[in-house]
Formats: sequence, C-alpha cells, structure tokens
Amino acid sequence: MTSDAKSQIGVVAADTLRSMGLVAILEETAGVQVHPLKQEDVCSTQDIDLVLLDLQEPLDAILQTITKIRRERPALKPVVMGDPLAPDQIQAVIGAGAKGFLLRSAGVSEISMAIEIVLDGSIWAPRKVLAKLVDRTARSPRPWESSRPRSKHTSEGCCARRAQKIAWN
Repeated sequence: MTSDAKSQIGVVAADTLRSMGLVAILEETAGVQVHPLKQEDVCSTQDIDLVLLDLQEPLDAILQTITKIRRERPALKPVVMGDPLAPDQIQAVIGAGAKGFLLRSAGVSEISMAIEIVLDGSIWAPRKVLAKLVDRTARSPRPWESSRPRSKHTSEGCCARRAQKIAWN
C-alpha cells in the first residue's frame, strides 16, 4: 500500500444507528475510508483491509463468524466489539483469528487507536488478556525443541553461542 492510499475498513453493526455512529467515528480517523456492510457481505467485499464487527450475538456465533472470515479472507483483519467478557472468552475470540477486541463502550480515541494498531499488524485487547497470551506463548514448547537429551543440548548450545555472538558485536 502506498503512503497516499487510505486503509479501507468495513463496519458491521447489529443495528443501523450503531453502524452510522461507528462510521462517523472512524471517518474522523486519519487515513481511513469506511464502508458500512452487512454481515453476509464481509467475505465478498474484496477492497477492505479490516472489518469492525459489532455483533450482538452469543460468543459461539461470533467465533463462527471470525472463523469463516479467516478461512475465506485470511488477509482481512477482524476486530470484534462486544460486551465485557471474561479474559478466557476474549482469548477465544483472539484465538479464533480476531486481531482485536474492544468493549462496546469504548471511546473515540480508543477505537481509533485500536484500528491504527491492528492496521500496523499488532493485536488489540485488554492488557490482562494480552499478558496472559504472552505468558502462555512463553511457556509453550517450541517446535524445534525436542525431548531427546542430545537434541535439547544441541539447541541450547546454539542459542548460547548466538547470545555470545550478539554480546560480542
């Protein structure tokens, strides 16, 4: 995308008034062009980079929607707006492929910041949820690690040598 190109954002909301409000908020955000969409049109609209989903549906339905979007349009970045959820439920939303989660009560500056962060390639979620995701990732076994002692010794040695090399440079 060139520096002059505006990011294209789709907005799907449960009701028309909410959709109009989100469009008005997002149009104030620099470098963004907003398109109100129906939920069934998200995957067929090819010119959007991000979709803001403000759906008043049960968690299972939201997870199915995100999974469908990620399967049919892997490059599209879905951001979910919703009511307060437990951290593990927000993790499930992120795990299903959403690039962000915002509370429905989020203010203009938070919505704008979340959109910018997601468009830059990061994930937006409450701090507590992000901390748990990082912690879980740090504790999970690496695919290159092996349970065999020799393999483990070799990979640890490689990491140590790399750390020494970085320290000497």
